[in-house]
Amino acid sequence: MHKTIVWLEDDINIIEPVIKPLLQTYRVERITTVKEAMERIDLLRDADLILLDVLLPTGTAEESSERYTGVKLLEDLRAQGIKTPVLVFSVVGMKEVDSRLQQLGIEGYVRKPVFPSELQARVEEIFGASAAPGP
Repeated sequence: MHKTIVWLEDDINIIEPVIKPLLQTYRVERITTVKEAMERIDLLRDADLILLDVLLPTGTAEESSERYTGVKLLEDLRAQGIKTPVLVFSVVGMKEVDSRLQQLGIEGYVRKPVFPSELQARVEEIFGASAAPGP
């Protein structure tokens, strides 16, 4: 059975070019807003990996006061007991955001833009590490 990756990203121009190599090996689902993520919470819970954009639209009519909505979403997922591994993507790099993401137990952080081969290597590294036998 194929592993499932859920990519939370609103920019199709980022997803399309880098996702192609992953589609040959994994089932990839795309979510574009925080609202959609909350509506598909079971998909996030059951996924093998979440690829998360830090700057994700809320998907509501009101503007969000929270700038780093992906971080807030991850906080909410962790608070609900969802332990799915997360690889974070962002063009921003702020020490306090990076620190909070590390506290939330992410698998890694990738700066955009990312090359397809780099993403595939990171995903395989994460899946390889999760398949390694325990002590």
